[in-house]
Amino acid sequence: MDRTSSSGPGASNDEYPPQLHAGQVGYGPNFGQGTSTGDKMTGFKEELVGKVKRDTDLVQHGHDLRTGNLQRREREEADRAAFPDPELEQPGASREDTHDQQRAQAVEAPGTDVPERDVNARENVRMV
Repeated sequence: MDRTSSSGPGASNDEYPPQLHAGQVGYGPNFGQGTSTGDKMTGFKEELVGKVKRDTDLVQHGHDLRTGNLQRREREEADRAAFPDPELEQPGASREDTHDQQRAQAVEAPGTDVPERDVNARENVRMV
């Protein structure tokens, strides 16, 4: 028995099969975001009813529900509502410009003037 291996006593590479999945079998952050079987069946039913009734809006809604496009669009709209883009609100003004303007408005409140610095203020200071 060769004891010069760096893998430690009793551990050999022949005991374990090769790891082929490399972590691809776990639940990731996007688990459950695909189209469920119920949505696929409901979408197929709505698509079929829309074709029988010759209602193109119902056919399109069923197709979007079946393929997951409806969920994707709703998720994108929710993301846009939760995280608005400040660049789209004020075109032409950069983010730094708007920050500077807001800061200037906060500092320069109307009716509050900063008094001039007294040149002779040193006599009011007591040295310790």
